Amino acid sequence: MKRLPPTYLVKNRLRLIGLFIIILCTSIGLALVYFQIYHADTFRKHSRRNFLRYEKITSPRGAILDRHGRLLATNRPVARLVWRGTGKKKLSNDQLELLRSIERVLNISLLGDNDLLEAEGRCKEYTLIEDLSFERLGIIMEQFPACANLAVVTTATRYYPHGTVASHILGYFRDTEHHRAGTLGLEKLFEEQLRGQPGARENMVNSCGKLLISREVEAAQAGRPLQTTIDFDLQLIVERLMDEEQDGAIIVMDPLCGDILAMISRPTFDPNMFIGPISIDTWEQCKRKRPFINRALSSYPPASLFKLVTMAAGLEENVVFEQGTCWNCTGSIEYGGRIYHCNRRAGHGTLDPYTALAVSCNIPCYEIGKRLSVDILARYAQQLGLGSPTGILFAEGRGLIPTAAWKRKKFRQSWWKGETMQVAIGQSYTLVTPLQIARMTGAICTGSLVRPRILLEESIDKQPVTLSPRTRKFLMKSMSQMIKRGTGYALSSLTDFELYAKTGTAQTTILNRETQGKKFLPHGWFAGYGSYKNNQPIVLVILIENTGSSRVATALAKKFFTEYKKQAEKKAQKPPIENHTIRSSQTTFLSSGGKEKTLKEIDAVLTNIGQKIPD
Repeated sequence: MKRLPPTYLVKNRLRLIGLFIIILCTSIGLALVYFQIYHADTFRKHSRRNFLRYEKITSPRGAILDRHGRLLATNRPVARLVWRGTGKKKLSNDQLELLRSIERVLNISLLGDNDLLEAEGRCKEYTLIEDLSFERLGIIMEQFPACANLAVVTTATRYYPHGTVASHILGYFRDTEHHRAGTLGLEKLFEEQLRGQPGARENMVNSCGKLLISREVEAAQAGRPLQTTIDFDLQLIVERLMDEEQDGAIIVMDPLCGDILAMISRPTFDPNMFIGPISIDTWEQCKRKRPFINRALSSYPPASLFKLVTMAAGLEENVVFEQGTCWNCTGSIEYGGRIYHCNRRAGHGTLDPYTALAVSCNIPCYEIGKRLSVDILARYAQQLGLGSPTGILFAEGRGLIPTAAWKRKKFRQSWWKGETMQVAIGQSYTLVTPLQIARMTGAICTGSLVRPRILLEESIDKQPVTLSPRTRKFLMKSMSQMIKRGTGYALSSLTDFELYAKTGTAQTTILNRETQGKKFLPHGWFAGYGSYKNNQPIVLVILIENTGSSRVATALAKKFFTEYKKQAEKKAQKPPIENHTIRSSQTTFLSSGGKEKTLKEIDAVLTNIGQKIPD
């Protein structure tokens, strides 16, 4: 066998090595092209993550205003005192002395905090004080004007300057780590509009995580404000009417356009308590009192207020006549082997239709209930807006106007005439909401059933009631007589008012249980329509739970109209309130002390002493 020369073997090996190098270089080149050209964006993003951090900038939440532009819900600045670590393994003597000085000035304990030591070693931020008051902020900035470790970070948080005022209308805003949104009332309904558009900030950090450069890449857009129909002055009046131990609701409404001028529900709550964590004791107390139920939109027996419906049905169906009809009330009547009592056991004597409504006698309504079916009563109740939602933006109870078909479906039983007699005086299964009563009262006096509205930007929707003008005039005359010589006589001393009203006492249980505790006492109702001199008319509805009678509600109504008169006189002596303009570039904030500040004002203070508020 012929042997190959050594030079041939060397050349062959060199060719193989060269080929291997060519293949290797080609592969590396192709890989570089693949990674650096086709996947350049992907790896660019990965590389930027090594030194860039993105931070969300929360947008200022839109304000909620009353009808004159006064603040009901706004924002206030929260100044956090932050320690910015410098990467040292342990605190220097200068840093220790700095912390001791802060402890003396602010009367807090900082030394020995392991989290602070960790933040210093890892170049992280650590919050020393979560919410500095404006006064304490000034002290810090005055005594430590230029310190590498200290920084003031200012953000905005929701603030309700008047505490519990109009809380069921405003709702509340939850600002926690896991939930940042409106949770009740207008805050929830208009979350998207109030929230605005968040911005973004780009932070450049070194390998230890220390902040080097920060810049805003997207500006935050403030939320749009909401202007409600609430009149803050009237709201304050009704807020002061009810005692803390009273539960119930009060509504003041404009019957011509449906504006809710004031609305309260008791028990109430302070929306500010939801900004941040809530203690267990506070939450347990809330569950016990159930303050989040809006009783102005909840269902209750209408009691004698329903007699307006009963008398209207009697007049429209020609079973009652203004002239010629009268009843003799001896305190009770018998029907079907059962005794039906009047609200006055001694009886009222001989009554004409006007007086019957004025003194709220049961006997005439029983007699009408004998001659009309429950379905006819239900039809007139529905024409006056009872038993169906009013159309307000909030969730509300429907109430209940019973019919024979409803009972067959619900209980699989026939309807009895004795039950119609109970419905005629506002008892039995009948349920209404205070807001429905407000609509009904306004409809009787104006002739139009209006949809309640809570925002000024809502459309005004109304429809004519089908009652004849003669019937409405009769009801209004009877409601006027109630003030002059009936169950609302306590209001007769009010001067310069044109008032129409009806009262009611709603049983919550059988009569022999009323002595067993407050929870078994009847509810008290007052529903009135009135105007003072040349002022716009208003509707006032008051419901007091378990108060025993309507006297308490009537007394509160007198207090309201007295205060309303004083307020009307004051307004007549001074020019009208000008609407405030809310500008997104200069949104008003409130400090914890209640003084109005703006972001620009706070920013100017900090700039003058060497600190800058982040946008």
